[in-house]
Amino acid sequence: MKKLIQSFAWTICVLIVSVAALTAMFWSKRTIWPEFPQSKDFVPQVVVKVEPDFGWRLADRIPVTLFIKQKADVNIDLNSLAVEGDFEFSGSPTVYSRDNKDGSKYVRIDLMLQSFAVQPKLTMKANMSYLVKGEPDPKLISLPGVELYTSRTWDGRNQRQDGPMAVEHGWHFWTTGLALVLGLTGSLLCGLYLLKIRKEAAEEAAAPLTGRALARQDFELVWQRIQARQDGDEDYKEIARILRRLYRIETRVTWEIPMELGDNHPHLKQILGINKLCDRVIYKDNPLTGPEKAEIRRLFDEITLPAKKLAEAAAVQASSKA
Repeated sequence: MKKLIQSFAWTICVLIVSVAALTAMFWSKRTIWPEFPQSKDFVPQVVVKVEPDFGWRLADRIPVTLFIKQKADVNIDLNSLAVEGDFEFSGSPTVYSRDNKDGSKYVRIDLMLQSFAVQPKLTMKANMSYLVKGEPDPKLISLPGVELYTSRTWDGRNQRQDGPMAVEHGWHFWTTGLALVLGLTGSLLCGLYLLKIRKEAAEEAAAPLTGRALARQDFELVWQRIQARQDGDEDYKEIARILRRLYRIETRVTWEIPMELGDNHPHLKQILGINKLCDRVIYKDNPLTGPEKAEIRRLFDEITLPAKKLAEAAAVQASSKA
C-alpha cells in the first residue's frame, strides 16, 4: 500500500510540474482585455494595439492586435475586414472570442501586416461591416488608424535576399517536445499504476480468508435467516459454534470461557454477551426480541470488524433507528 501511495504521489507531482512549466511558458500570451470606451449605441467598440518599436524596415512583418467589443443584438462580419493604406496582410488573421453573460462578445484578432512602401511614415486604415438585429442593411465601422515610422539607419545587409523568409521557431520546438514527453510519461505512469492496482486487487481477492473473515462469512448466512424471521434454535447454536471455532474453545461452556481466555481478553465482554443471549434460546426456549437480536449483531461486529468499518456500521445502525 505504501508503494502505491508513493507511485500515486510521484504521478501527481509530475503532472503538477508539467502544468506549471507549460503555464509559465505561455503565461505571457494570455489575453488581457483592454478597457473599452462606454457607448449606448450599437456601434462595436475597437481598440488597436501595436508592439512598440524604434523603427520598422522594408518588408518587416508587423504584429497588430484588434480588440473588439460586440454588443448584444449585433453581429460583426469578421470576413469583411479590409486594410487600406501602405500595408497588406501577411498570412491569415487569427481570431479569438469570448461570450459575456450580458449577451455581448469580446473578439481578439491577431494580424500580421507587411509594407513594401519606401517612405518615412506608414499608415494603416481598416474597416469592417456589422449588422444590427432587426435592420436589413449592414453598416460600416472604421477602425482606429495606425501610423508607424520606418528606420533611418542601415541594417548592415550587403545584398537583398530573395526567396522565402526563414522562420525562427524559438522555444516552440522545445515546448512541444517537452509537452509530448511529459504527456507520454504521465500516461505510461498512470497505465502502470492502474495495472498494479488491478493486480493487487486480484491477489487480494484470491487470498485465503482469515479466521475472522471466515467467521464473519458464516455469521452473515445465519444473520440473513434471522432478518427474515426464519431463525430457530439451530441458528443460535451455529452462532455459538462460530465463536467457539474462532477462539478454539469448542469444548467450553459459557461460564468456563473467562477461565480459558483470561479476564484481560479484549473481546471477552462481547463473547460472553453473545453466548448468554444464545443460551437463552438454546436452553431456556426464550425467544429474543428485536433489540436483543440487534445486540448480537453489534457485539459480533465489534469482534470481527476493523475500527473504521465498525464506526461506519454503527452510523448505519443509528440512522436506521432514527
